[in-house]
Amino acid sequence: MTAKLPLDGVTVIDLTSFLFGPYARKKTTEEKQDTARFRSKILRKRPASSYPISGHPTGWGANLAENACQRRDGVAKVHRGKGARHRLPLGGVSPRFSPTGIYPECSASKRLHKRQVHRGGALRIDSLTLGSGLARTFSRLTASKIARCQCDHDTAEKSMKAFFFGAGSSCGTVCVPVAVRFGCAFTAIDTNWRTNYPALFQVVQHLDLPHDNWGLEPVWRCMDFYAKLQPAIGTPPPWIGESPQLKKALLQVYGRRCDQLADDLPDNDSYTLGNILKTQLQPGHRLISFNYDTVVERLATRFGIGLRSAGAANTNDAIVLVKPHGSTSWPLELPTLDRLSSDVRSAASDGGPLLDSLTDADVDVCREPLVLGAVPIKSELIREVQKCNGSPKVFATIQQQWKAVVQAICDADSLVVVGYSFPKEDHYGRFLMQEGVRRRNGRVLDIAFYDLQSGQHQSEIQIREVFGACIRALTFCGPVTGPHRLDV
Repeated sequence: MTAKLPLDGVTVIDLTSFLFGPYARKKTTEEKQDTARFRSKILRKRPASSYPISGHPTGWGANLAENACQRRDGVAKVHRGKGARHRLPLGGVSPRFSPTGIYPECSASKRLHKRQVHRGGALRIDSLTLGSGLARTFSRLTASKIARCQCDHDTAEKSMKAFFFGAGSSCGTVCVPVAVRFGCAFTAIDTNWRTNYPALFQVVQHLDLPHDNWGLEPVWRCMDFYAKLQPAIGTPPPWIGESPQLKKALLQVYGRRCDQLADDLPDNDSYTLGNILKTQLQPGHRLISFNYDTVVERLATRFGIGLRSAGAANTNDAIVLVKPHGSTSWPLELPTLDRLSSDVRSAASDGGPLLDSLTDADVDVCREPLVLGAVPIKSELIREVQKCNGSPKVFATIQQQWKAVVQAICDADSLVVVGYSFPKEDHYGRFLMQEGVRRRNGRVLDIAFYDLQSGQHQSEIQIREVFGACIRALTFCGPVTGPHRLDV
């Protein structure tokens, strides 16, 4: 089967020869008549033999002489392939663009025969059996390839960055005290705290700590151990009502006072925290604050940055706020005679963060802030303990926050650490973070960190212990500075 054509053309078998050629099943007389009428209708619309192949330079057909089995005398000889049946002769040169996107030259009894794509996008297939599933196969392959390319493009366009804010970020910005300076700050705020908080004062005395300069961690740890290990100790604690008093002390230091300090910060990037929030945050980033206070989220809101709380709906392209240690703005409704189980709220009705801290008056009506203690055994992360205490929502809320932390470490392309030293005492946190590192499967990331001037060396050591070999570059960007210093 041969056909004369100009050298800048290409001879192909028309699709009608595939659709109407003889096949295994014999057609009825009525089917043959319908086929003949349809074939004649199609052939009447066939373009002339001089139909141009648009989009190709002159002589392009000669470059394909070998693939098309085209002889130099202008006669194209089409090989039917092994096992190919007789086909009807061609009526002329087929148009450049086929509805199927396939330009077969011949048919053979092969399920799929691949050929290279030539200039202009024509897919040349010398031997092909047009089975019923061929179109679906090509569509599926094309769709999956497009999806992969789109995914690769989106990944290249978007890089996820996670920001870790610790006590040093608030301390360096507005002089909020770190945990080891809690007693000193509390004494400056309330000089009569020994009288106003008698149970808390008894704990400080029990530990033989200086009355005006004690750390939060040893006091909270002592209270927690007495609550959980009292049967083993054998005697009840020498204080009563220490938990509500500690929560009130936390609100005095990290509550509304910090809310006001955050509102008084200037609306510019002249200080570390303002510069990071104004210039580095992008949609899809994760903002992780380990602080009880609301300084970071209040300042971001003032800058017009829309935050979504972890666990809220539609957070894929949003800047997500994560608070794994809780917040002074999260109300925990404790069980009472009228309420058999506790309730907790960690986000506003629209999915945004809660910005206003609770007050002492809230604690008096069994409404405390949900904050995780600086203790080795964090019962909020133990499902069975919270279930027995009638607080399943506490477990659900906290595990949701830590799940977001692990996922952020796993997905992040880079980290920015501001005033957080990954303390060894936080065994739960370190374990969960290292699990996130393991899930990276060897992918490296860049880490930039800011810290108080005195903690730079220690923070670098702790960061390397947590992230290990996945660190590609660890850069100290300078101390955390604020626009002004406040005496606390």
